[in-house]
Amino acid sequence: MQRLVNVCFLLLLPCFVASHLPAEVFKFVEDYFTFKSVRIISCFTCSKRDSYQVTKYLMSSGKFWMVSPDPEQPATPQLVPIMKNGYYYKFGVFLDYDCRDSKQYLDENSARRFINASFNWLVWSKYKFTSEIDDLSMSIDTEMTWAYPDTSSDRIILHDLYKINYSWPINGTLAGHWTLKEGVVFNLTQYKYSRRQDLRGIVYTAALVVNNIPTTNLEEELVKPENRALDSMATYNYRGFLLMQQMYNFSKRILHTNTFGYVVEGGKPDGLVRMMKYGEAEVSISALKLNHHRIDMSDFCPVPTWELRICAMFRHPQITDSYGVLLKPFEPKLWLGCGLIWFLMMVALRFISFFESQYHAEDNPHEMINTETEGAWTWSDTLVIITGAVSQQGSTMDSKWITGRIVFLNTHILALMMNVYYSAFVVSSLLSAPTQSIHNTRDLIDSSLAFGAEDINYNRPFFEMSADPLVQELYQKRMAPPHTGYYSRETGLHKVLTEPFVFHTEAINVYKDIEETFTDEAKCDLTEILIFPIQQCYPFVPRTSPLKELLTYGYRKAVEGGLFNYMNRHWRPDKPPCSVKTEFRRVGTDTIVFAVWLLGGGLLISAFICMTEIILRSSFRVYCKKGIMKRVTAAIPQN
Repeated sequence: MQRLVNVCFLLLLPCFVASHLPAEVFKFVEDYFTFKSVRIISCFTCSKRDSYQVTKYLMSSGKFWMVSPDPEQPATPQLVPIMKNGYYYKFGVFLDYDCRDSKQYLDENSARRFINASFNWLVWSKYKFTSEIDDLSMSIDTEMTWAYPDTSSDRIILHDLYKINYSWPINGTLAGHWTLKEGVVFNLTQYKYSRRQDLRGIVYTAALVVNNIPTTNLEEELVKPENRALDSMATYNYRGFLLMQQMYNFSKRILHTNTFGYVVEGGKPDGLVRMMKYGEAEVSISALKLNHHRIDMSDFCPVPTWELRICAMFRHPQITDSYGVLLKPFEPKLWLGCGLIWFLMMVALRFISFFESQYHAEDNPHEMINTETEGAWTWSDTLVIITGAVSQQGSTMDSKWITGRIVFLNTHILALMMNVYYSAFVVSSLLSAPTQSIHNTRDLIDSSLAFGAEDINYNRPFFEMSADPLVQELYQKRMAPPHTGYYSRETGLHKVLTEPFVFHTEAINVYKDIEETFTDEAKCDLTEILIFPIQQCYPFVPRTSPLKELLTYGYRKAVEGGLFNYMNRHWRPDKPPCSVKTEFRRVGTDTIVFAVWLLGGGLLISAFICMTEIILRSSFRVYCKKGIMKRVTAAIPQN
């Protein structure tokens, strides 16, 4: 609303002051901001008359929105809310430098660091720029064009102005010219940061997170090949930063820390993020993953330079489910169905044999046959027949009826089909690779494996500050005191090799040690599970840093040119290959121990039944002999 009041005030206020700006300047301003694709313009001129005419001319073209303060009012109260819009829109500023008030506006913008890439400045003057403006706070990202008339050639000359740093002298490059006939002729066709690529050896303070490598003579340690596996993130990001250093010709002073930066007590950050927030470093060498705390306190270059892949590594335990191997081929419902079919066949055979014995007795009345006990099969007989069919042993019993023989045939066909499928599955399951039962975080929590993470600073916040309920459950059950949750890299890998243990670490850091210390069998058993998703990491800079777009352009150029892909080949080794998977697989006795137990149990039961039968039979014979002797004795006459 305040902006609309200001505009209406400028449009309706009658002014009788003579115009300071030439008439062709209005057309030049329109052409220039059209060429720069600017839609919102703020105007600082020497008089109300000039402000009114510029505003009227630009708004009447239908291309621009005008937001301008009253030239006669104090600049400071109106300047800040107007200029802050430049953070959200492409904002243009036209300023007439040949008056005291406009110089004041420019100085106040300079003090607030508004002469940056968020604003496209067009400064008009009757004269070429001089060393008088060397005190302006300009930087490498400044978008400022100085325009002045050249009466000898009837054109307006344009110069591109910027500084390498706020305290350095101004660099002025002839950018082109404007004429009423030709319009804007801009000769600087290169991208801004391509033509400003030479930073002339300026020294930037760069922050780097270092772990596991010596910090004495740090720059030498970071380029040693043997240190790549010790701290892959630091060495990789440093090599990428060297590409930027070579591209832009600047130097660096490294500030190292061992913490990437998290919000601690009192809402204050630590580590690298603290350096960004309080301006201790001008750029970060290390790439960080994004979260809202870090974005609130600093800024980042939107080019991912590092892929953070931290996983849980362990040797998957062999599944020795002896019962499962023999019972797994069929689902419980199928086992129940098979049992029901065998029971129905037993019933069918029992009744067929019963009716067959009845009809046989009627056809042969002279034969003394007990149809219930001798001619018909008992239930135990039919059970033996079914058992013989299932075990493919056959039976000596037979039926003379076609109905009975059909049931016999179907019984053996069904037993054959079931045995073929069952045997094939058992053999294939025994000879195939062992199945894996641990696939995610929930499986890890439910397993009997011990758990630990590498004792490195960024691993602790992952678990202790995670909002994921599964991660918190894993931390409380396996890592929180009295458990020992963190181990050195060497200790963790040794425990993975020798114990049922899960080690959480960045995989590429340990692949080399695994290749050298693990056996082939251990490499084949090695399993990786992602507890946290793979995250992209970005280079960070302080808020409103003039280096953001410069480094973004440099990193993107290096990524698209394949330089980071080339670095990944050296810093990201492949998982150690398993060289024994194709060998013949041996079947251990533990997989068939249930069958051995079943056989042993059957032998013991049969022996027990046999001994019981012998004892009962002997007792029955003794009893019978005693009865016979009593009858004989009673039959002998007594003298």
